[in-house]
Amino acid sequence: MSIKYYSEFLPNINTLSITLFVRDVPPDLSINTFSLAFFSDIDNSKKNIITFPFKIIPSSLRISETENTVILKLKTEKEWFKVKDISINSTPIIYDSKVLKNISQLYCSKCNQHLNIFTKPSEGSDHQIKNFKRIVDLPSDHWFEMMDCWLCVPSDISRFEGQIGIGSLAAKNNEILIGRTFFILHPNNIIKNSFIIKNYEVKQTLKYIWKEINCKQCEQNLGFALVNTSIDDEVVAIKLHKYKLNIDMHSSETNKVSRFDKINFVECFVIDLFEYANSHASFKFMVKNEKEELYGLIWLINWNIYISTNNFKDENISSKAVKLLFIDCRKNENSPLIKQWSDTNQCDILTYDDSCCQELMNYLNQSNKTISEDQRIFNNFNVGFITYKIKS
Repeated sequence: MSIKYYSEFLPNINTLSITLFVRDVPPDLSINTFSLAFFSDIDNSKKNIITFPFKIIPSSLRISETENTVILKLKTEKEWFKVKDISINSTPIIYDSKVLKNISQLYCSKCNQHLNIFTKPSEGSDHQIKNFKRIVDLPSDHWFEMMDCWLCVPSDISRFEGQIGIGSLAAKNNEILIGRTFFILHPNNIIKNSFIIKNYEVKQTLKYIWKEINCKQCEQNLGFALVNTSIDDEVVAIKLHKYKLNIDMHSSETNKVSRFDKINFVECFVIDLFEYANSHASFKFMVKNEKEELYGLIWLINWNIYISTNNFKDENISSKAVKLLFIDCRKNENSPLIKQWSDTNQCDILTYDDSCCQELMNYLNQSNKTISEDQRIFNNFNVGFITYKIKS
């Protein structure tokens, strides 16, 4: 039986902390430049080996013990760790045009209903289109808010060419725009009876507004439709969440279709955190559902750590991660911090559907259990993490 462990590498200070969930220092503990090895009291016939993608300095070892854990502190040689180049100013785009260059068909991830079609280039044409004509990566989701940084002279940015309404962009026929966590399609490229626009009272008086859309077959939330309120809610653009879709890829070289791995919501949530931190310098977030019911308070404290553990639902994890402080408001509805955060303008609201909110908070609670008990709480917050990968 392998000993459970949790390790955390902080590249900014070149420090590796390894927590072993045992009562005493394991016998025959040995450390070399890329790994840690030891036998356990439970099973002396099997050696436990933990490897790392960076160079450790064995002579820097410091050991401390608690009642149920052994904590090892080590220094590392920074030039060996590639993740050190990732910072809050180099937000990764997951599943961008490089990865999705062969994107072809989109389906609802819950019921697999087909969602998109391609329009023929001309009437009577027999040419069968199997891929989007052009795939374009979008800038930051908050590009409109940062327009002042781009313009060198005063200008009426509400009339910026290429946008629809204020701050919204639309795709052209048979083209797809790729944001960090969503796709934008032309309405002609969506099967008309595949979705339903959610009807609800809108207090805004803008000409163009985004309205939620659900899958017509299973009623899963898919994203939003940009509608023109002056022309009977005519749809001018469709925004689909990447994590709500199944995606087929068509290779023009081999003429074969393959199913792309489903995009994970929790990983997309990390990208949202990076987005807000970049554009708003925000590190505090309130997670709500569409009914504005509060699910959690989240405080981003470190966006550049490396976690390795075999204690996350019995999974082996070795990945980049963000570290968070959080409060699960499903369990702490009366936390005084809720009112305090609600009354400040230094906190951003992230809105997702119920299932996504539940998935996120369950993940964070599980990550909290992965950490040793004496480190799970900090200033009345739970400590957690979310792992992520850079796909591009």
